[in-house]
Amino acid sequence: GVRLVFLDAGIVTELSPRDKRNFTSLFGAIARGDGRRAGRLMIENAREQECSNPDAFCEGIARIVDQAIGARLRLEATGAGEVLTRALGLACQYKVRVESNFTSICVAIMVLEGLGRNLDPSMDVLAAAVPVIALAQAREALRSLGRLSTSSSPPPPAAAAAAAAAAGGVK
Repeated sequence: GVRLVFLDAGIVTELSPRDKRNFTSLFGAIARGDGRRAGRLMIENAREQECSNPDAFCEGIARIVDQAIGARLRLEATGAGEVLTRALGLACQYKVRVESNFTSICVAIMVLEGLGRNLDPSMDVLAAAVPVIALAQAREALRSLGRLSTSSSPPPPAAAAAAAAAAGGVK
């Protein structure tokens, strides 16, 4: 039968409601293949930033996202650690200050990547992440409309699908 295994990367961070919105918006843009939007969100969501060239930064993030999406983020084809390292390097180059919570999540992803590569190198990380991202965006859309309490109970499936579509959908 199928077994579910939970792995602990040993890295803990608590996201504020603002950080959750920023995180799901950023990864939603990445999941849709909109790297320019992802770059803009990284700049806009930084508490402080001194980006020397926002257009060049966004174009660089777009190239990174396009290459990763082209490989469908399969662990055998694209290392998440490599993609994140390139994105964080670009942020350093253009003086875009990345939130510490985001960096902690990136480090956790990098730690778990090696294990994931050994377990199932053909796993499509993007396909696995899209439902989680869509649900988080649906919850946020419903919460912003005042239709969902701050509890973690999921919205009805039809509402979740409608909210995900309204929030930009996922390819």
